[in-house]
Amino acid sequence: MTQVEDGRAGINPLQTGDGIFVMAGALSAGQAIAFVTSLQPLSTVPSSFMALCNMDMGFEEALDEIIAREGERIADDIAYRERSLLRGERRRPWDRHTRGPFRGILGGEGVPLGERLALAERVVGALGVPDALRERGRGRRRKFSAGKLIAAVLAKGNLSFVDLAAELREMGYDATVDGSRASPSKSTLFKAFAMLPREYLEEALRALDDMTAELYGGFGEDMNVFAGDNSAVPCDDMVVRNVKGRGAVLMRDTFDFYALVRLPTNTIRLITEHRNLILRTVQVIPRGSTLLLDAEFDAEMNYWLAHRMGIQVMINPRGRPRWFVGTFLRFEGRVYGRRKLVERTFGNITKRRTVSYFRSFQGRIKGIMLAGILHNMISYYRSVKWTGLFLRAG
Repeated sequence: MTQVEDGRAGINPLQTGDGIFVMAGALSAGQAIAFVTSLQPLSTVPSSFMALCNMDMGFEEALDEIIAREGERIADDIAYRERSLLRGERRRPWDRHTRGPFRGILGGEGVPLGERLALAERVVGALGVPDALRERGRGRRRKFSAGKLIAAVLAKGNLSFVDLAAELREMGYDATVDGSRASPSKSTLFKAFAMLPREYLEEALRALDDMTAELYGGFGEDMNVFAGDNSAVPCDDMVVRNVKGRGAVLMRDTFDFYALVRLPTNTIRLITEHRNLILRTVQVIPRGSTLLLDAEFDAEMNYWLAHRMGIQVMINPRGRPRWFVGTFLRFEGRVYGRRKLVERTFGNITKRRTVSYFRSFQGRIKGIMLAGILHNMISYYRSVKWTGLFLRAG
């Protein structure tokens, strides 16, 4: 039996009603030891599960190996904390070791366009068609279905509109109303993208995040742990900026944005413009959630917003920890250490989309949202494969 430490030590899963899961397939010795010695797996796992292990060593030998690795982990943790005192936060590595024992089993990074279209059509079916693209009662009848066009835009990812139109044509994607089996052109797709409201893309992001979180519903884990941070992507245009000590310098423009990430599933809940106020954040996460933020969000207004919405917020204080509403805000480094996991999401987005080619602000923010939707689609399909490895006993 393999049990992963998740902060619920001493809780009997049979008494909580979570149940015990059985892993479909046998673990190798390396995979079993990686599970047992990992405090923060890259993927969410059930609190308790049973698995067959193909061990090439005896039980006592395996136990000694686990104890030795745990001793090394404790020593490394102490050394890390001592080194971190001399480093700024941006230069610190992740606080906890992460492992992905099934990295090769779950497949690669990409998801075929056909699967993305199928998932996008499910999202459009749940959200409906926005008023901006709804067909009017007068005028010439539209050739293409608004729902099909929206699904194609949501599945666009990092493809250009030219490449998207070419791939849709190659796969024979029928987006017409009358079933004449015609694919939309690049100009039709761009027009649908321009008419698509920003709020609709936000709802699509949240829908994919909720769909992924529901896959882990039976695992008995706390899925409402979020982290927010600001990042930026380079643009393809050049701007002149004054740099201290160098004067006017011609450099590549960048677009700053803010993303809210659900840490257990590595899915994006919200993307908006760069900001240090969490007003939009607390509006889109459930009451009672945990929110982890870095020092640039250490403002009294953010504590008030979280307190009013019933959100447990933990912000890395710039100086001393604060007193708020007559209570000393305790800063727990172990809990806050999970915030560094948000860097996985930013790394995935910037690796898949290196440059923003849109000129207007609305185009750029919507383009980043499409990159976030692609990220959530990949996370969803990987989560489907991952949760399929665990079967509920009985």
